[in-house]
Amino acid sequence: MLNETLFPSLSYARIALGEWQTDYNGNRPHSQLGWLTPTEYATTFTPTCDLALRSMAGSTPAPVFHRAKQGQYSPRSLRHAG
Repeated sequence: MLNETLFPSLSYARIALGEWQTDYNGNRPHSQLGWLTPTEYATTFTPTCDLALRSMAGSTPAPVFHRAKQGQYSPRSLRHAG
C-alpha cells in the first residue's frame, strides 16, 4: 500500500506512483463501473456532440441584487439580502 511506503527519493516515488496508477486504471475492476476497469469503461462511453458539459448560464449562483446603471433608478437594485 502506498500510504505505508517510504520512498527513498522523489524519482522513485514518481515511478512507483505511475506504476500504481497504471495498475489501478488498467487492471482493477470497479463496482461503480459495472465491474469494468476505468480503461474498459472509457471505451464504452460515447458522449453525443450536442451534450452540454456545463450550464450555458455558468456555475455561479445568481446575484442577490442587481445594480442600477449610474444615474438610473431601478427597484431591482434596492433588494437586500437577508
